[in-house]
Amino acid sequence: MHTSLEDGGGANATLTNNSRNRTLSLNGFLLRSGATPANAWTDSVSEDVEIFSWEKGQLATLNPDEAEILEAAAAGDIIVAMIRRFAAPPPWQAFIRDAFELAEFGSGRESLGAAVFCAVPAAVDDGEIRWVAWTFGSAGRALRRSAQDPRFGLLAVLNLLVVPLLKAGEAGPSQSQRRRGPQLREMRYRTTAPYIQQTGHRAARDIPVEGFRVDQTSDLVAAVGGTGADPALTTSTLLGGRSLRFRAWVNKPDELTELASIALERSGATEYKEMFSWIDNIRPVEDPGLIGDLRAQLADEILANPGSALIDAILPDDLIETGEDRSIRHILFPRERGIGQGNVTLAMTAIGRLLAQMRNGGAGDTGLDVDLRFLDESGELIGTATVLECISATLKQGDAEFIAYDGVFYAVNHSFVSRIDAELSKIPVSGLRYPPYGGETEPDYNKAAARCHPDEFVLLDRALIELPDEHGVEAADLVCSSGALIHVKRKGKSSVLSHLFLQVANSCELLRRSTPAWQQVSIQVSLPRLWQRRIYAG
Repeated sequence: MHTSLEDGGGANATLTNNSRNRTLSLNGFLLRSGATPANAWTDSVSEDVEIFSWEKGQLATLNPDEAEILEAAAAGDIIVAMIRRFAAPPPWQAFIRDAFELAEFGSGRESLGAAVFCAVPAAVDDGEIRWVAWTFGSAGRALRRSAQDPRFGLLAVLNLLVVPLLKAGEAGPSQSQRRRGPQLREMRYRTTAPYIQQTGHRAARDIPVEGFRVDQTSDLVAAVGGTGADPALTTSTLLGGRSLRFRAWVNKPDELTELASIALERSGATEYKEMFSWIDNIRPVEDPGLIGDLRAQLADEILANPGSALIDAILPDDLIETGEDRSIRHILFPRERGIGQGNVTLAMTAIGRLLAQMRNGGAGDTGLDVDLRFLDESGELIGTATVLECISATLKQGDAEFIAYDGVFYAVNHSFVSRIDAELSKIPVSGLRYPPYGGETEPDYNKAAARCHPDEFVLLDRALIELPDEHGVEAADLVCSSGALIHVKRKGKSSVLSHLFLQVANSCELLRRSTPAWQQVSIQVSLPRLWQRRIYAG
């Protein structure tokens, strides 16, 4: 039986006529070689995981001393893992219970998770048996990132989007028709220059790649989403990054194995290079020796300068998108036991202190592997991540450039970097002469520039363009006598730079499309003292 999720024949017809059929939201991970259903869990949940084998329609408990048999899995094997943990109710439930005297409301709850591991052969690895894990509930956040293939879902979705387009082109479209390019519904990516940041955009429908604000010459794509045209996986929008997410009709465990085989085959295909070759300008490093060198270098650079603009702390996406009325409120470092000791933000200075303590204890760079715990406002564990998985950094070794993010080291194609440098060299350097910076705050610098150089600069800092039904937008911090709009930010973390870019983009877009906005700026520039009195009164 071939599992097909398109309307018509195959397994989908059987499922559609079955009163027990169900649509599941599937979230699939590919375990790295050497990782098994027994050793793929984070330390925080390993004691709560029960593992079973599925044989002849029944679950059989696997004891820890039997876990070795998972290393010799055969195609078609299915392993089921279950997680049960009791958790306190969130504050809103406690409020409703106490305020309205509902004794049973929110009195306690059980946090459940499950994973179905399917052993399937990988065609690109000479038939090596690999484990694909379909996770449900809390299980997706309980798998170690170091046990996951970082691009399984990303490459699977890209191939699912590209292959049908290539087949349509082979069918011989008329010469007057151009082959349609791939379209996406969602994209998440990391910008790599001049600072590493994570961002993403979601459209209301599938749109061309050019519709997303991604720089194909420098941005590292972490995940993409779209509507697949492949008959195996077309019942919903696909989202692929570390994992592959979609909805499908599933009624039997064997059908998960068939879907795992399809997903693994799509992930190992290379057709995506026809339309997304730029994705591979930044590729994961596989050489263990080089990874070891990069780990040591990263630890050294954090210790030497934790405030470096090339290194920043970024929380993994799966911890941010927890749902269930929960969000991160406290971050606990090793040996911190309660929320009273925890941090509310993750700062590189704190990470630097941790690495220094461990290195002084003779631990080398193993401080990168220490687990940080992320708690919600009730003090309940959302998940864990290692220090390395929370760091984004750019590293250089001679002419070679590397990126670290989400626990993985990536090599940047050198010719690719050269092309970027060539493009940047074409951008003219501003000829404006700015007053020297003396360490003051941004508002003080802007005021001093306008006050000391009244013939050159007009102060517009905090002067907002206000249009009906729109948020106020700052046109610029300073306006030069040449007509240049100047936005000022003190050099610091990537979040500051991201805010600066957002300000510039919003200002430019508003001024390009709105005549009333231009008119307000003209008034602000022509009557600067009036605006300054309004802004800085008192």
